[in-house]
Amino acid sequence: QYLEILFENAKCFEDRLHGYLVMIQSMLSNEKQGEAMRHIIFILEELGESFSIDVNPKDAYAEVVSTKSLVCGLSVEDVINGKRMADKRMRWTLKFLTLLCHIFYPA
Repeated sequence: QYLEILFENAKCFEDRLHGYLVMIQSMLSNEKQGEAMRHIIFILEELGESFSIDVNPKDAYAEVVSTKSLVCGLSVEDVINGKRMADKRMRWTLKFLTLLCHIFYPA
């Protein structure tokens, strides 16, 4: 009921993000991974992320190597004590990507 009020009164997409986060966390806790995944992908696309269903191992490996080069030489302390990301949309993107990882790689 609270989420309905939030969604009805939201003036823009960004106003809905907190509600989406709570809604998806609830879905995941109720083992509705498929439904949660559909919502996460929709939200990520709205945030400017795109997903390809034509991924091959070579492309995946290239992304892993690229990411590794970005963090190579950083310690956990460097990451923890680093500057906060200024781009709010990117912070939201990372929150929803993290939720997607929980679906694909459950603890």
